[in-house]
Amino acid sequence: MAPWGDLIVTENDHGVVRIVRRKLALAGALPMQAGGFEIGWHSMPSLSYRVEYSDDLSPPDWRELETVAGATSTIITTCSDTGGASTRFYRVVDMR
Repeated sequence: MAPWGDLIVTENDHGVVRIVRRKLALAGALPMQAGGFEIGWHSMPSLSYRVEYSDDLSPPDWRELETVAGATSTIITTCSDTGGASTRFYRVVDMR
């Protein structure tokens, strides 16, 4: 297991090394009473994460909302401003 959470697999017969990427696990998205919502995900302390948004998915134009340092627990970020967009999409990207 690599420090960033990937599983490294070796095959001795051929000397092949494979890296199985750890998928980002979403912990949940909860609405807030004052509007907006919170996104939570499980993190690794050795990684940083970028929260991005796009108002359209065809084609997507991802823009950075914030960058967050990894922790040993769940990270929660608040998304309260939609910039006047009627629909907005979010994603969390690990910064390897």
